[in-house]
Amino acid sequence: RSAVCLGDSVNLSVSYVSAYDYNWKLNGTLITGGDSSTYTAWISGSYTVDVINPLGNCLKTSDPKVVSAQSSPASPLISSSSGSSFCQGDSTVLSVTELADHTYQWLRNGGAVGMDSHKLVVNESGNYTVEVSNLAGCSSTSSNSLSVSVIGAPSIPTVSVSGSTT
Repeated sequence: RSAVCLGDSVNLSVSYVSAYDYNWKLNGTLITGGDSSTYTAWISGSYTVDVINPLGNCLKTSDPKVVSAQSSPASPLISSSSGSSFCQGDSTVLSVTELADHTYQWLRNGGAVGMDSHKLVVNESGNYTVEVSNLAGCSSTSSNSLSVSVIGAPSIPTVSVSGSTT
């Protein structure tokens, strides 16, 4: 059994012999154009190939190979617990809806910064996105990116005393 994400494909193949003919079938139905030792599958179903030696019309059929096209998760929407701008030393929590049996990869400016949680504590400026993947390995990127800005905080002021201190 081979899983493939919708929109992707998997290559099926058998040993090539130049003197043989090949006929690929999906769920027992001949596939138009499926006449070589390889076939690119993107539809769910049971694939077989008939290998024919035309000299004696000898035919052998492969064991079936099941291909299962899986859906990608819906693109999540990132939200922030306290807005996208905050003072240096503070942070915000970015989050998406948690989905059972899914993994999360957070990215800042395209580089990985956190994974395996639907939440990320952020204390650095940057453009944040998240990729969510299901058990089949199919993934989608967040429908939005969140630009976070850390605003420089002033130094702690020192109070000076002048004049009479009595």
